[in-house]
Amino acid sequence: MNNYQTIKKEILKVGAKNHIPLVGEFELTSRCNFNCRMCYLGGTFEKKSLSYEEWMTLFFEARNEGLLYALFTGGEVFMHPDFCKIYNSVYDMGIKITIYTNGSILTEEILNTLQKRPPEMVAVTLYGDNDDTYEMITGRRGFETVKENITKLMKANILVAVRTIPLKPIFDRLDSLINVVKDLKLVLGYFLYVSPTYELKSSQLPWRLSPKELLMFEEKIRTSFSEFGELKQFDSFESCTALKNSYYISSTMEMKACALAIKPVKKVEKRKLLETFLELGKIWDELDFAECSNCSFSKGCIACKARKMLESPSVTCTDYLVSAATKRTRS
Repeated sequence: MNNYQTIKKEILKVGAKNHIPLVGEFELTSRCNFNCRMCYLGGTFEKKSLSYEEWMTLFFEARNEGLLYALFTGGEVFMHPDFCKIYNSVYDMGIKITIYTNGSILTEEILNTLQKRPPEMVAVTLYGDNDDTYEMITGRRGFETVKENITKLMKANILVAVRTIPLKPIFDRLDSLINVVKDLKLVLGYFLYVSPTYELKSSQLPWRLSPKELLMFEEKIRTSFSEFGELKQFDSFESCTALKNSYYISSTMEMKACALAIKPVKKVEKRKLLETFLELGKIWDELDFAECSNCSFSKGCIACKARKMLESPSVTCTDYLVSAATKRTRS
């Protein structure tokens, strides 16, 4: 870990201990050119985005309350009509910016903007290794465009990370996707959780991996890249710093713990960002997850408060989570 990352880690620890909102994830727009089956937004291309002025009012307040690190996301973040203007203004406030994107939209204006004011990172989610898989998952044949845009970002000396998600169409061609990423001279990051709720959007067979397949998915990626060390640790109810030093704000100005969290949620009113952060943080802290404290499989668990709420209305460990944790711990 370099000196910057070490210092950043210590700053975030202090923030979490003292409930200082240092990190914000901002859904600049819910608009997206993909219509992914597993997306909680469900393809809301027609929605109007909040204006540059509305976002900047929030960002000025967020900076004054402690914001140091901002994550820009969507929808597809580059679809906000004022993305470059917002990005430049927030960057010039001294805030470090990370961008989450599907990688399918990269205009010359956006590329030049990022080249002049480099983000900490641009993270691109890969939905397969070819256009057919992309079309199956996202509704668009976007693979070749995404691959080309990743190359453009790298040639512009912008730090790029790629990651993928555990869906069966991706899992079935994982070896090929790994080779694509290796050809790009990158490392394939990964998520290990897809909410079961997306399955309600389709009458087709569910695509979520079984706990056994989930372990195979992770092991195949990890053994393919020497950069991976010990077993990847995911935020748990103990390690998660949501609403301790970080928060998520939606494109409708609603604050919650993270993108996956169902509750608590509250609209952020003008000059009440810190008040809302502390209020929601107290509610979040009081959610009861005592059963997790003494679990012998906690090291391999992929559950957190938000994921447990998505899995079960009663917020208890489901067979899926228990099985996944058991297999990861014993592997």
